[in-house]
Amino acid sequence: MAGLTDMEELITTVHDRDVADFLKEAFICYGTGAHRACVVLTHIALFDSLRRKIKAIAPVNGTAKAVSDEIEALAAAQRVFETPLIQKLKAAGILTHLEAQILEQLNSQRNKAAHPSGHTVTAEEARFVFAEAVKKFISQPVRETSYIVEAVIGRFGDQNFFPSSNVPDMVAVLGQELANLDPAAKPFLISRVVQSLDNADATIAGNARNFLLAFVARRETADRDLIIKGLVIPKSSDTKLAELFSMLVASDPFLFSSLPLAIKLRIRSLLMLNATAVGVGLPYQQLRHPARVLGACVSELGEAFVVAELKEFSDWVVALAPYTPELLQTLAHAPDLFSRLFENYVTRAASSQWATSNPFAAAVPALDVPLAALITDEQAFQLLAAIKRGAEWSGHGPLALTNSAFATLPALKAKAQSFAAVDPARATAVLAAQKVVTDLAEFLSEHLA
Repeated sequence: MAGLTDMEELITTVHDRDVADFLKEAFICYGTGAHRACVVLTHIALFDSLRRKIKAIAPVNGTAKAVSDEIEALAAAQRVFETPLIQKLKAAGILTHLEAQILEQLNSQRNKAAHPSGHTVTAEEARFVFAEAVKKFISQPVRETSYIVEAVIGRFGDQNFFPSSNVPDMVAVLGQELANLDPAAKPFLISRVVQSLDNADATIAGNARNFLLAFVARRETADRDLIIKGLVIPKSSDTKLAELFSMLVASDPFLFSSLPLAIKLRIRSLLMLNATAVGVGLPYQQLRHPARVLGACVSELGEAFVVAELKEFSDWVVALAPYTPELLQTLAHAPDLFSRLFENYVTRAASSQWATSNPFAAAVPALDVPLAALITDEQAFQLLAAIKRGAEWSGHGPLALTNSAFATLPALKAKAQSFAAVDPARATAVLAAQKVVTDLAEFLSEHLA
């Protein structure tokens, strides 16, 4: 009698009383040995339950409404609706492919039981149909794939959808929004979000962009594949998305390294397009900052990959020598890129053009500690000598640094002092190489004492 007990317990999991009544009749039939009737009544309960659930969400879900309207019309005309219902629910993403297969199997078993076919329904088959129908469908809420997706998209017009532009905060919002979304719905979700990027409403388009940023920032392997297939590949030629793709690569550099070659070439072009559009004067914290993109790629993918796969982009960023302490820390394990960046710093420091030397002089105090941690004592001396050369061109920024005896550069100054004390001959050669007019003794007494 274990089968009877299990079936009776399953009925208690069904909250729709009308559907539960059908199941009770099916259960009674099973208990009397009427297994064929049990299968037929279970089938009625199953598809009646599906119709009710789809109809219930139709008022708030356009996809469900379209399905419900067609199925209700068939039912009202007393036409067969079960197979069309399965097909439409699968096409709408409300059922997975596997669930649709199970329903088709249950529908087939009902047809064999209800019509003369020579098929004998056994007790085991009746129990199986009953259990599958109740456990996997009748007792479960309808899979809310399209409902949840459309509900999320529908809120993109809310200016407070993402209350903060901080990426961790946006990731938290995203997690809440997708808490009840079945993973099978994610491709549909990405498709709808990507469509919203082109919306004429700036709020909707902006929330779609932030949604994708948060989605990528989670760095989940399966999600990365979805973004590549649903966004990167179809949109890689869209120059309007250059900034977005730069931000996505900064959020997850593995997104770039996972791309097919042709798509990778297009994204390289978009990274350059964004770089030339925004420059390097932004705060480093902004994901669209070219130096931020470069730093993220170096940190995650390594210098060898960046030099090989992003040469034009990395050369461009290094040539503009952004004055960002965070980038210096990132390049600690990228000796080639850092060496070229440092040489650009030296060139800028010694420039006769005030428009070049003054901005460097203004920025270098913030670079003092991270820069000193990465360079040799000789390089520190070389940089201060270059600043002195810039001062000799009367640049007010370099003059302020030298006149204060490099007081705002204590870490670099200490390293330069050490070098001059250990190797004065080489220090003299460095001053000569930088074409500094002052000799070593005067340089030490006036600026490094």
